[in-house]
Amino acid sequence: MGKDGETENLGYLIPAEVVHHFIEDYERNGKYTGFGDGGFAYSKLENKHMRRALGLDPSTMTGVLIKKVDKTAPASKVLEKGDILLEIDGLEIASDATILFRNGERIPFHWQITAKFVDDSCQLKVFRKGKILDLTLPLTELRLLVPTHLPQDAVPEYLIVGGLVFVPLSEPMMKSDYGDEFDVKAPVRLMDRWLHGLQEEVDQQVVVLSHVLANECTIGYASLSNIIVRQFNGQDILNIKHLSQMVDTCKEEFFRFDLDHDEVLILEAKAARAALPSILKTNMIPSAKSANL
Repeated sequence: MGKDGETENLGYLIPAEVVHHFIEDYERNGKYTGFGDGGFAYSKLENKHMRRALGLDPSTMTGVLIKKVDKTAPASKVLEKGDILLEIDGLEIASDATILFRNGERIPFHWQITAKFVDDSCQLKVFRKGKILDLTLPLTELRLLVPTHLPQDAVPEYLIVGGLVFVPLSEPMMKSDYGDEFDVKAPVRLMDRWLHGLQEEVDQQVVVLSHVLANECTIGYASLSNIIVRQFNGQDILNIKHLSQMVDTCKEEFFRFDLDHDEVLILEAKAARAALPSILKTNMIPSAKSANL
């Protein structure tokens, strides 16, 4: 029976190419590493006036415009914003972002990348500032801001500060809180990061205030849960380890947490530190932070 209570015997087909890719990936690496990713975003160039304005001969040259390069990917050392990608592995890229496939069919050029593996490479022909360049692009894994799964040996990360419980946002965390239908039940801001977020820095995470443990320090904050934490005492937060380090070394009188939706939480530092042992004992929590922090 389907989720709507009406459909029965509903099956899903997995393309053979995906199955073959998974098997070969496991044979190569002893684990699943994923599909290759180029580390860039692009725009189609179907408008001939746009192609001419960018320096291309609109009657003979086609390609796509590189509009963003992932700072954390190998592409950042190869491509530049504003490059025009003309060919990939010897295949001309049309202005609608397709390449020639078998039997005269056309498919999105990105297939040439995703058909490969992490640490493979593609040969590119790029138009940059009036010159045509031949470049080698190393492929990497897609650097999602919100991971869809965690390694089997991963230690769940958490940090407790004066009764405030912080965790990094991940798909397993949302499934734990909202169930398998987290994509329709979780807050919109969290889903936006899950759907569209890519790392802009190595080890970047989305840190959320998961929930609040009741005690004198957290009076008035109990209703807050699963809301993104943006800053600690005016400093942007890179990841949960960074937040832990800033809290541990803080010499200021107050802990200030700036959250999404312009929410602000403030704890007196001395009181929060003094209350922590009692909070942990009451809630039967062995440590204020995960072992890797």
